[in-house]
Amino acid sequence: MDRQTKAQVVENLKGVVDRAQLLVMVDFRGLTVAEMNRLRRELQKSGECDFIVAKNTLARRAIAGTSFEGLTDELVGTNALLFAYEDFVSATKALLEAAKTLPKMQIRGGVFAGKPLSAEQLKDLAKMPSKLELYGMLAGVLSAPARNLACALAAIPRGLLNALVAVKENKAKEAA
Repeated sequence: MDRQTKAQVVENLKGVVDRAQLLVMVDFRGLTVAEMNRLRRELQKSGECDFIVAKNTLARRAIAGTSFEGLTDELVGTNALLFAYEDFVSATKALLEAAKTLPKMQIRGGVFAGKPLSAEQLKDLAKMPSKLELYGMLAGVLSAPARNLACALAAIPRGLLNALVAVKENKAKEAA
């Protein structure tokens, strides 16, 4: 690779790094091309993320001076980098699900908000609800007071109707 191509790769990686909230290092040694392509498709389904294989020296240059700089010492061997943007939980879940079907793939660790994460901590992160699930929970919480008010307001005429029905039944019994 010539110097100009390397500079272009580093610039592209810097653009990805600037947008990312989570970076996960994956050792993909032993995976076939078909398995890597399947993994990339599954990750793309999970939402906004990029799964990039780059030379370690170029990746080190791209993450220098960012919150992911703590990984520079660990960039040795065969690494693929998962960059997750908005919904990092879904991307982490998809990666861990794929790791179950690809035993040769190893998740080495990552960085979130400038803090290094071990593979176990990434598993804990994947157990959290995704952004979409959190929006659903928030909508449920916000709609609860309105639903309770509607039920309370509907209970008043229902109670009056029940009382009128009871009066009617009592009069029908007395008349019989």
